[in-house]
Amino acid sequence: MYKIAIVDKMHEDGISLLKNNPKFKCEVIEDLTKENLISKLPNFDGMTLRRGKIDAEILEKCKNLKVISRHGVGLDNIDLKYCKEKKIKVSPSFDCNSLSVAEL
Repeated sequence: MYKIAIVDKMHEDGISLLKNNPKFKCEVIEDLTKENLISKLPNFDGMTLRRGKIDAEILEKCKNLKVISRHGVGLDNIDLKYCKEKKIKVSPSFDCNSLSVAEL
């Protein structure tokens, strides 16, 4: 079973998709302080990320981390160089805000 960290709030439908999949065990982490992320994230195989900064100091503690799914615009809150070196897959969702921007 893979452990997935949901870093920051997410719509309940998304959380339900993860919780109802027997391959995943997930936990929502709403405290985005560096200290909390360093203490919590090393236990996970993957994470979803909206807000919060995931830098090399945090990532080097996450020996089991295989993938980061980025929900939102931009990748500047993830240390991509470190992820590339350690072969941590980063999966962005580039089109997530296109409808909202078009409506505005």
